[in-house]
Amino acid sequence: MKKLVVFIILIMSAISTFAVKYHTVGSNAEFCVYKFDGSNFLILCFKDTEGNKMPENALVKFKLNDGSVIKLEGFNGSKSSTTTNYVNWDFGSSTERSREEHYAIFIISSEDIERLKIGVDKVAISTIPEVYFRSKWSGKD
Repeated sequence: MKKLVVFIILIMSAISTFAVKYHTVGSNAEFCVYKFDGSNFLILCFKDTEGNKMPENALVKFKLNDGSVIKLEGFNGSKSSTTTNYVNWDFGSSTERSREEHYAIFIISSEDIERLKIGVDKVAISTIPEVYFRSKWSGKD
C-alpha cells in the first residue's frame, strides 16, 4: 500500500511540473503562453460579463513597465457556455444566468515573450461594448 501511495505522489508531481501557468489580469482574464511546432501563442481565457463580451477578432495591448507597448491581434478560438438556474423558494420565482468563457489565440514572438518579463503595467482587451482595461490586479507585482 505504501508503494502505491508513493507512486501516486510521484505521478502527481510529474503532472504538476508540466502544468500550464496562467497569469491573472483581474477577475475575468487569464493569459498563458503555449508553444506548438516551433510557434509561440498567447492564450487568453476571458469570462464575459454584462459590460464586456469577447468579439470574434480579438486585440490585446500590454503597456510594459518601461513605457513600451506590445499590441497583439488574434481571434476567438473557442467558447464554452454554462447556464445556472436560481430558484427563490420564498417568492416562487426563478432566474437563469448564462456565462461564457472564451479562449482567444494570439501569435507572439519569442522577443515579445522576453519583453513581457519587464513587467506589465496596464492591459487593454478589445471587448464590446466596453474595453476591458486593468491597471491594478491581484498578483501584479
